[in-house]
Amino acid sequence: MQGSASVLLYGRDQMLLVSQRLLLENAGFKVFQAMNLKEMHSVSAVQRIHLIIVGENISPDEEQIALCVALAFNPKASILTWNEVTSSECRHFHHGIYLKADDGQPFAEETFLAAVEEARSLLLP
Repeated sequence: MQGSASVLLYGRDQMLLVSQRLLLENAGFKVFQAMNLKEMHSVSAVQRIHLIIVGENISPDEEQIALCVALAFNPKASILTWNEVTSSECRHFHHGIYLKADDGQPFAEETFLAAVEEARSLLLP
């Protein structure tokens, strides 16, 4: 599935999104990105997303909303996030895992790719 797997990156840091996008594209993923909830909705509504990655610079409340939006359109998507999803409305859609940076710092490139590989193993056919 690697060649056809699509990823939706959601975050506010343009430089971080570009870096993550390049890493993911180099690993063979088709990558979409959104920097606000309107863009998240637009991409989620028209693209089949396999993996949703929410940046660590998004507040937990906004993350809850963003995941609910994306998962409403892509209920089988796996999630890579740095905050625990607490909303029961979102949780029942979820078919993946949540990863967390223990020190609260952005992941290094190797750690980010390892987390993506772990999430990739959860992608549904």
